[in-house]
Amino acid sequence: MVVRTTAQLGREVRNLRFSREKRLDAPVFAPHSCVQIDRGRAHMSSVRRQATSVRPIRLALIVALLTPLMAGAEVASSLLLDLDFETGTINSGNPRVYKPGASAADAATITADRVRYGNYAVAHKTVVGDPAYIYSGLRSESSTSLGSPNDATVPAFRSYQFSFSLRDWQDWDGSYSDQIRDVIWQFKRDQGSPAEGYFSVRGNHLDFDQPNVGRKTVVADLRDYDNEWIDVRIDVNWAADATGRYVVGVRLPGEADYATVVDKSGIVTWRSGAGGGPNGKVQWGDFRPNSTVENRAPTTRIVLHDNIRISTERLPPPTMQAR
Repeated sequence: MVVRTTAQLGREVRNLRFSREKRLDAPVFAPHSCVQIDRGRAHMSSVRRQATSVRPIRLALIVALLTPLMAGAEVASSLLLDLDFETGTINSGNPRVYKPGASAADAATITADRVRYGNYAVAHKTVVGDPAYIYSGLRSESSTSLGSPNDATVPAFRSYQFSFSLRDWQDWDGSYSDQIRDVIWQFKRDQGSPAEGYFSVRGNHLDFDQPNVGRKTVVADLRDYDNEWIDVRIDVNWAADATGRYVVGVRLPGEADYATVVDKSGIVTWRSGAGGGPNGKVQWGDFRPNSTVENRAPTTRIVLHDNIRISTERLPPPTMQAR
C-alpha cells in the first residue's frame, strides 16, 4: 500500500485539474489507433464522450475526498505549537517546553488514564503544606514562549486551544472560602510579569480574568464534569492600543462545537508597560496563589491538560474520542 502525504495528494489534485484543463478535448486514444470503418469511428466517438463525461465525476470525487485533508493541511501550516503528549513525555518532545520548577517527582507526570485524545495527557499536581511543590508559590506549571507574540510582532492574532480535566476533584462545599482559586492556564510575559489573562477554578465554577475584560464566569458549575474533559479556545487580537479583542469559547462534554462565552473588543490586550520582558508565553498546570493549611484549602489537586495548540488561524474543535 502506497501512503501519500497530504502535500503529495494536494499536488496530485492540482496536476489533475491542470491536465483536465489542457487535455479535455484531446483524443482518448493515441493518434495511431486504427479505426477503418465508419461504425468503428462512431464507436470510438462514443467512447470519447463517455470518458470525457467520467473525468469531471472522477475529479469531483477525488476533490471531495481530499477537501478535509487539504483543510487540515491549512491548519497544520498555521500551527505554531502543537502538544499532544503522544511522545509520552512532559514536554511532548519539544525542548522549548519547560517543566515545573517544583522539586516533587510527581509535580508533573504523563498519564494514560482517561485521557482526552490519543494515548497520553500531562498531569500537574500540587499539595498544600508540602515544600516540594513550592516554586515561587504553590504551583506546578509547564510553560513555553513558542507561538506567542512579542513586543516586535504585536499587533498579532493568535488562536489558543487547550483541553483540561479536574481529576478526582474535591468540590467546594462551603468549608473554605470560594475565593480560593486554582489557576489552570495563564497568558504571561517572560521575566516575571503579571498575568495578561488567566483561567481559574473558584468555588465550583471556572472564571476567566483579564484586566480590561474583568472577571467572567465561563463554566457556571463544574461539579457535573469531574474527571471529564472540557475544551477551551481563546482567540486574541494582541494589541498595545484599544484595538485588541478576546473571544473565549468553551465546549463541554457531548457538545459539537465551542460556545462563545466571552467576546470583548476595543481593549488593550498587550500591556507593554505592565512589567516583565518583551516575549509572551503561556503556562498550564495548577497555580494556587492563596491556598494554605490555615484556610483549609483542599490538600491535593491534580489537573490534566491535553491538545495544547497555538495557531495564526482560528482553530477547529479537537476530535472527539470514543469512550
